[in-house]
Amino acid sequence: MQLKLTEMRNISVWAYRHKWTARFIIVGSFFILNCIGLFLGDVLIASGTLISSIWIYLISFIFIAGFITYPSRKEKKAYKNFYNRQKTSDLLLVSTTFLLIICFGNHYSLPKNQSPFSFTYANATELTSANTTTIHETSIDPSPKKKKTSIIKKWKQKIRDNIRTIRREYKDATPGERTALIVLSIIVALGLFFLVLSASCSLSCSGADGAASVVGYWVPV
Repeated sequence: MQLKLTEMRNISVWAYRHKWTARFIIVGSFFILNCIGLFLGDVLIASGTLISSIWIYLISFIFIAGFITYPSRKEKKAYKNFYNRQKTSDLLLVSTTFLLIICFGNHYSLPKNQSPFSFTYANATELTSANTTTIHETSIDPSPKKKKTSIIKKWKQKIRDNIRTIRREYKDATPGERTALIVLSIIVALGLFFLVLSASCSLSCSGADGAASVVGYWVPV
């Protein structure tokens, strides 16, 4: 345990000296964690496991509590070991953020009125419809600017098609193959957790995704 804390401190020192590189690493790590979380949630629902809304409420409250009680650098002297206190809060925020992303992926296929994330899904549906309309309008009036927009939209649509293909692949996999994918994903996620916790230097690094999930979660439909 002491060795891991030492390694974290060393990475934190490096991140402090190379702030922009550390920020890119954190952003990239969060992107991969988001993908893993959505994947895990989707695999769970494909395996017949639905995460109860009660757990989503509980995780959201824990995240909010961690957000509110996050230690301030201005009160650094009030803590016996400020670094350990900060990293404990970082772990809480990163973990709850990741769990909320898993819940989001798990509930994505549910009907609108059955998911606490219905507001977020509604926005995603409206955005998709708007993109489809734009592509259709572009085909009618192929001006240079709209041609460029059409290429971007088609590229996004290709990515969506590839994601659908990947989803079909693991949904058709055997239970053993799904379990192996889940275990491998968790191992990668744990490694990224350690990297983010070591490199993160403030609340903004640790809880941005979770804050977005909570905001979308509590806004009235």
